[in-house]
Amino acid sequence: MEIKRVDDPLINQATQNLVIAEEWEKFRNGIYENNRGVFLTHVIEPSKRENQLYDIFIYLMRHQSSDLLDVEYAEFFFGHMWHNKIYKVENTGGFIGIIPSAYGEFLCTCRVTFTDGYQINIHRYIDFEAGKVNR
Repeated sequence: MEIKRVDDPLINQATQNLVIAEEWEKFRNGIYENNRGVFLTHVIEPSKRENQLYDIFIYLMRHQSSDLLDVEYAEFFFGHMWHNKIYKVENTGGFIGIIPSAYGEFLCTCRVTFTDGYQINIHRYIDFEAGKVNR
């Protein structure tokens, strides 16, 4: 299977429908607005814990800004393999994140509470694909 690059001429031959593109843009901008520009991201490194593949730093990141002062706290949930615990991380002025160790990929769900009480639910599939590049 060959994966095409964005600039591949075979991909760009499709006629662009501006009405559909405007719908996509509206949808995309709505995500930014609803999330107040806050998203989940992650980086991995080989685990320091026995029987685990990676330690994963999962944290909040704001689009085009490092300012998270309006975030009061984030609650992370990883599911049954972590005994269905909710991990609450208060904003202390630095990164707002958590480091679990894992031997397989998983879904991270997160509820972010802002200082004005507004909440969002965001998620990220925690994959180990980047780790395969370094092996």
